[in-house]
Amino acid sequence: MKLQTSANLGYEEDLWSIANALRGSMSPSDYKYVVLSLLFLKFISEQDSKASRHFKVTTEATWGYLLSQAKRGNLLSSINKAIEILEKDNTILKNSFPNIFREVEIREDALKEAVELINNIQNTNSSDTLGRIYEYFIGKFASLGGKEDGEFFTPKSVVQLLVDMVQPYNGKIYDPCCGTGGLFIQSERFIEENGNNNNLEIYGQEQNPYTWKLAKMNLIINNIHGNLGEINADTFRKDQHTTLKADFILANPPFNLKNWGAQKLEDDSRWTFGNPPDSNANFAWVQHILSHLNSEGVAGFVLSNGSLSTSHNGIEGKIRKKIIESDLVD
Repeated sequence: MKLQTSANLGYEEDLWSIANALRGSMSPSDYKYVVLSLLFLKFISEQDSKASRHFKVTTEATWGYLLSQAKRGNLLSSINKAIEILEKDNTILKNSFPNIFREVEIREDALKEAVELINNIQNTNSSDTLGRIYEYFIGKFASLGGKEDGEFFTPKSVVQLLVDMVQPYNGKIYDPCCGTGGLFIQSERFIEENGNNNNLEIYGQEQNPYTWKLAKMNLIINNIHGNLGEINADTFRKDQHTTLKADFILANPPFNLKNWGAQKLEDDSRWTFGNPPDSNANFAWVQHILSHLNSEGVAGFVLSNGSLSTSHNGIEGKIRKKIIESDLVD
């Protein structure tokens, strides 16, 4: 079956049955990490011969071995062992897997069913096919979850709009709150669809440890090289790319973030236009983005509607006015 888009895979019900197999055995906020990690394990084991990146996969880390252990009722411990081996033998995979299989109690029978269902998915050795399957799951989990689940996901229509506006062809691209890396994936597709050479250098950062690992998986699955920092970290308090001056910045930062640590950053060099209030981080994000943009760079990002008019004792209004007067807004 030819894969068209992540929204029209042709076998969505079959894919979603994998998640349904885990329902009741764990929290819905947890089983997305199980499904996506299992898909990643299968992809690494069946890596595409055309891929530019290959992995060392010893017997105990292969998908076939895990299937055999599923039949013996020894699957969970075997998955943990496989992850340990892969991360030890492949530098690029270090810290790429969520610790979900060690931190959450998972029923062996539910895990076995999920593995067997994933085994029936065809073409998971193709970066393009699995990348779109992965994108489908990320979107599906986000749409069914609450606010917490939606924080790591930017709707595809918004991603497409930002990429079309900024048009990141060549140079350094940065997302200071990259979630699962969707903006990077779409930027690469934009280049491919417009027939340009891919000369993007990708930089990102994400605070949530599990989401940061999903982003690393997502880039690997889509055969994209990127620098997401050595660790997951708060962008304001532990900037992973302090010297970066990007050509393009795309971002969808969390709206109206409160208590983000302004008091500890009062003398930060990023606040060129004024210190943002601790009651709202919107203009901390704006100024962080501007500080990482080179003199010819272009940024596109999403903020809440209130960012156009809110004042917070006049602080935000003054910052907004200075940015506009500096001719930095189109």
